[in-house]
Amino acid sequence: GDGVGDNADAFPIDPSETADSDGDGVGDNTDVFPADPSETTDSDGDGVGDNSDVFPADPTESQDTDGDGTGDNIDAFPVDPSETTDEHL
Repeated sequence: GDGVGDNADAFPIDPSETADSDGDGVGDNTDVFPADPSETTDSDGDGVGDNSDVFPADPTESQDTDGDGTGDNIDAFPVDPSETTDEHL
């Protein structure tokens, strides 16, 4: 009953979905990234898909270039895994 014939409908039994542009099995209405088959969700709403986001629950961070567990935005040395802060005592 969604107005799209079953032969053309990627989800013939789901009235809320009709297309899956990227072929990832998630309908375009639900898929946050309908043109990217490697991404479907963005849990923290930062614009970076959960599969690519090192910190999928933190909207202020998405990358950790040096792999030290501290996001690049807060890491004073984002390319040095042995340093994260630069504080004056």
